[in-house]
Amino acid sequence: MNCATADLRRTESLVEIFEKRRLFLNPEFCPEDISTLTGVPLRCMERLVHSLFGMTLQKLIAMYRVQHSAELLRMGVPFEDLFRYSGFDTFGGFIRGVNHIAY
Repeated sequence: MNCATADLRRTESLVEIFEKRRLFLNPEFCPEDISTLTGVPLRCMERLVHSLFGMTLQKLIAMYRVQHSAELLRMGVPFEDLFRYSGFDTFGGFIRGVNHIAY
């Protein structure tokens, strides 16, 4: 399998994990889980994500969580409760995620 085909399959796996299965909503979800689920070594997946998105897997997870929290906020979920429903394990982690993505 050539690199372009391998990267396409990895990208499809990321779409499945983030867009369809929304595993980022689990506070325990981490980059190592992505590696395990895709069968791609963590270092290779980190390189792919960096080349596609210009960020680490951890930042990609945080970005999806922040986007989800923005959707919830528009639906009327109180700000102080957003972290619970967005995959962050603490309110402080939520604030750090927002700051990391926004700035």
